[in-house]
Amino acid sequence: MPQLDFTIWLLNLSINWFIFTLLFLSFNLSENNSETSLSPNPQSPFNNTNWTWNL
Repeated sequence: MPQLDFTIWLLNLSINWFIFTLLFLSFNLSENNSETSLSPNPQSPFNNTNWTWNL
């Protein structure tokens, strides 16, 4: 069933691009908030080394 194979391949590609874009955007957001992470407040939401899901 080549049509099903193509559909699964297309879905997989879309999911991969979505995850890649999400990671790329979250990394850029964390870079843009770098001045906030220098705040003396240790409870700051941006003062977190786990930046990957810090949306």
